[in-house]
Amino acid sequence: WDPELVKDILTYFVPSNMRVEVQSSSFKGRTFSCEEPWFKVPFSKDRLTDEELGRLEGSGGIEGLDFPPKNEFLPSDFSIKVQDFIEEEREGYEKASKFECPTPEALVAPPLLVWTSDNIEAWYKFDRFFKTPRMTLLLSFHLGDINSSAEQCVLLKLCTKVLEDVLVETTYLADVAGLSTSVYSCQERLEIKIEGFSQKL
Repeated sequence: WDPELVKDILTYFVPSNMRVEVQSSSFKGRTFSCEEPWFKVPFSKDRLTDEELGRLEGSGGIEGLDFPPKNEFLPSDFSIKVQDFIEEEREGYEKASKFECPTPEALVAPPLLVWTSDNIEAWYKFDRFFKTPRMTLLLSFHLGDINSSAEQCVLLKLCTKVLEDVLVETTYLADVAGLSTSVYSCQERLEIKIEGFSQKL
C-alpha cells in the first residue's frame, strides 16, 4: 500500500485530462466530420472549450456521487500455507494407493472428517498440489424429503432465489475482490459454495 502513489495517480483525474464519449440514437440526421472505417459509423471529435472546462472544474462535488465504501474483502496476505501429512491422511493415502492410481500423492489423500455431531459433519482437505493462497468452503444442507411434492420443489427454488437476492450486495463486493459465491439447490440439498483468497474467507 503506497498512499503517495495513490495521491499521484489521482492528480490525473481532472477535466483537462479526460475524454468524453457521447453516443445516442438522437444524433441521427446530423452531419459529422469523420467516419469509422470498418463499420462506416459517422462521428465527430472536438476539444472541450475553455468555457466547458471551466464549468467542469468549478462544479465541485455531486450529491450522491462518491467513491464506494472500503472493500473489506480485498486480501493483503498471499502467502502459501504449508502443512505436512498427518497420520489420518497418511492412512487414507495408503488405502487409495492400492488402486494404483497415477494421480499425485497430494491429490490422492482423501479429505478428513474433522468434526461431527448429531446433525453436522465437517470435512477438511489441505491443498498440497496447486499451492495457491486460495480455499473453497462448501456448505451442504440436506433437506430430507424436500422432493416429495412439486410444491416443495418449487418452494426450494424460490428459497434459493430469495437467498441469492438477500446476499447480492455483500457478494458483489466479494466478487470484485476475487471471492466468488454461489447458491444452488441440487436434489434434496441446498448448497452454498464460497471460493477465494484464504485470508478473507
